[in-house]
Amino acid sequence: MAPPLPSCAVVPVVVDVNAASGAQLQALPGLGPSRAEALVLERIRSGPFTGLEDLERVHGFGPAMRRSLEPFVRF
Repeated sequence: MAPPLPSCAVVPVVVDVNAASGAQLQALPGLGPSRAEALVLERIRSGPFTGLEDLERVHGFGPAMRRSLEPFVRF
């Protein structure tokens, strides 16, 4: 009989979109280098994001993307 496996917990990554670098933003699901860079540039140009709806200021971020990121971001 095999020994029991140790238990573990998986904790989702939570990223502050107003403080994260482009590389850190790429840890979010669905964000590659170009989308991460677009987020950083929009933050620089127009100021900090105040909520999920503000993410739609970035080209390519629609309601579906916003909903998928909800558990993983903070402001």
